[in-house]
Amino acid sequence: MVNLTDTAILVKRLAVIMVFFLVGFFIFKYFFVLVRALYLNINPPAPPPVTTIFGKLPPITVPHLKVEGVESIAYTVDTPTGKFPNLPIQAKVFAIPHAPATLLSESRARALAHSFSFNNEPTRVSSSELHFDDVPGSRTFDINIVTGNFNIATDNPTLSLNLEPGTSPTQAQAINSALGLFTNKQLLTTDYISGTQKTTLVKIVTGNLAEAGSISEAQLVDVSLFRQADKLNIYGADPSKGLIRVLISGNPQATYPLITYNSWPLETTKVGTYPLKSVDKAFSELKSGVGGYVYLKLRGQDAYATYSPLNITQVSVRTVELGYYDNDKIQNYLQPIYIFSGLFKTTGGSDGDFTAYVPAVDTSWISSPLTK
Repeated sequence: MVNLTDTAILVKRLAVIMVFFLVGFFIFKYFFVLVRALYLNINPPAPPPVTTIFGKLPPITVPHLKVEGVESIAYTVDTPTGKFPNLPIQAKVFAIPHAPATLLSESRARALAHSFSFNNEPTRVSSSELHFDDVPGSRTFDINIVTGNFNIATDNPTLSLNLEPGTSPTQAQAINSALGLFTNKQLLTTDYISGTQKTTLVKIVTGNLAEAGSISEAQLVDVSLFRQADKLNIYGADPSKGLIRVLISGNPQATYPLITYNSWPLETTKVGTYPLKSVDKAFSELKSGVGGYVYLKLRGQDAYATYSPLNITQVSVRTVELGYYDNDKIQNYLQPIYIFSGLFKTTGGSDGDFTAYVPAVDTSWISSPLTK
């Protein structure tokens, strides 16, 4: 007959066994996960085969900033490891659908112009482009009725008369205002809504835009909107500016004096995957002139200063990433690019920051050779 003492001893032994079992299980699980992660790091699984469903792709026309002495530039790789990172060997390519013009296209364009208080009759620039003038406000509105992309510009000298230093909204307020503006007009796709924003404080000096050193002298806030595709950043011709961009003031009579709106929808149900050239090959192509420098800014130079060709002697690559190249012109596909960034030095000893693009899709899947 089992008494209470024996029962208590049995329960304690079972409890100790259970504790040892649980501790052993979690130790085993920890080491199993660790060993598996190490194995996969050394022997990563092969990616699924590429689909290349669009066939050979058209070459990307990468913009170029003119650089003097490009043939004699000395390049170094100054990443944290001294080597290029391991980046994917394939990437998605997205089709960009283009809706045809309809009988309602011009009506929608006129309605959008009217919503920005452009109420006069437009000038027809071409079969697809309309130009509106707001003479009293020194403003213009240009829109492509087929794509829906548009630009609003305001004469800077006239604008500066209406904007006092220190009257700009805060950068947070400007971001909210920009998102609200485009969302209310149903001009933002979800990738932009969930994307990132960049802001710059702006003042107007002798009729030109310039960076403001503080909110106390700012007259405007420059807001750029950026988006991603397949978790990779999308860049335009100038990586420092979004393809959707707006300058915002605190004056309710001139809240949005400049707007650049270029937005292309992405086809997400029909996506191809393409093999990529290696980062080393892309770097060699950059040195030989394929791709191009899209951002060159001397240290201390104003962000809105007009670019003048630089004579560069040294380039130090600090980071490389895979991303996508977008354009303000119509293109049929969103294609991946390598983005090289770092520092440069000129013949005069000045330092600066650079960004360069190189098309990433393997050249065997490009319909014609890339040109310098």
